[in-house]
Amino acid sequence: MIQLLVLQLATVFNDGFEQEDPCAGAIPEGFFIEEKTWQQTWSAPNGRVQATFPNSIGSAVPLFGKKQTLVVNSFVAGPNQYATIFFDPAQANSSIGYGQPNPALAMFVGISECRGDLRPKQFCSTFNNTGSVTWSTMNLPSTCPLIPGKTYWMTISPHSPEDLIFACPNPDQSGCDVQAVHRGQ
Repeated sequence: MIQLLVLQLATVFNDGFEQEDPCAGAIPEGFFIEEKTWQQTWSAPNGRVQATFPNSIGSAVPLFGKKQTLVVNSFVAGPNQYATIFFDPAQANSSIGYGQPNPALAMFVGISECRGDLRPKQFCSTFNNTGSVTWSTMNLPSTCPLIPGKTYWMTISPHSPEDLIFACPNPDQSGCDVQAVHRGQ
């Protein structure tokens, strides 16, 4: 009788704590995390114009990705928020201190509950050199659905989420970039 009670308690105890980690496998083996703040990611490279969440500075800023590195920044989704990240091939912009670009063939941009998540998700990520990702806390169609008050991670990387191929034009380069604008409300 005592052995059965111990076995039942152990089963209840284990059932309550044996949950699969939803972030397991999010970061590919051998990759590094480079954590930045929202301002560091979305402000002008020369520092003259500073971004405020959930926006960038209004003009395109470079999103630079390095080999085997995931650039991440966290944010807390607000109530009734809607934001879109638009990006396209990098171009020089001296007015913000953005010199010679090194355009990426493609860039992964994704939003997830997991830090450094390179796994593709419908509406929440893209891997392209021109495109957009839209997120919302208002249950809008064709957007990445976020929960207000919850912390999320944006991951940026010039690596294919399918096969981890480095998407810079020259594989010997340390990194490459796209230009992007983040507009929110």
